[in-house]
Amino acid sequence: NYAVHSEFGDLRALKDHFKHWSITMTALYAFNDDLDAELFEEMLREKYLVEEEIKQDWFELDMPITGGDIAQNIKVVREDKELIRSFGSLSAMAKAYSSSIPIRSTGIGWCTNDDECKCGKPDSCESGIVDKRHLPYWEGMLVQQMKLMQLDDIGEVGRAAVKKGMERCEKVLAALGIDVETMKQEINEREHIEVINV
Repeated sequence: NYAVHSEFGDLRALKDHFKHWSITMTALYAFNDDLDAELFEEMLREKYLVEEEIKQDWFELDMPITGGDIAQNIKVVREDKELIRSFGSLSAMAKAYSSSIPIRSTGIGWCTNDDECKCGKPDSCESGIVDKRHLPYWEGMLVQQMKLMQLDDIGEVGRAAVKKGMERCEKVLAALGIDVETMKQEINEREHIEVINV
């Protein structure tokens, strides 16, 4: 079981990718005499430091986060003064809670599912969290949706999908404290995109 959930990578994904018959076969390929254990340990230490920093940020009151149930639970916990007092400090509480939260990047957010992420929608998945680190990606997706909305050959179904995508981006950006209308105006000026009535 350790090999499957190794900190050095997800062997299940490699097994599927390389079409191995068993996870054991994948593990045998992954382990060899040229493996630099010291380098892996250094990478693992760095990984833990980065993860701890990310999770500490989630528990800061001024850090806007959005997403599924986990994000909502963190928002409730980080404002519970009695709970904070029982741990001694917000930092100690955050460390205690976050130690049991697995974290994996989806590119546009974080997945905290301890098994595997299949949905890729951290803004709506119960295990998903989106924080300010992901603002550039959500702004980029909004730009893409605005550009798509300008196309006249996408039909009604395409236009409905674009509108849905734009609403999704706007919802996440607003939850992260962004004035979406101001952002859209800036995008219009920068990208020369004009989207009306969306």
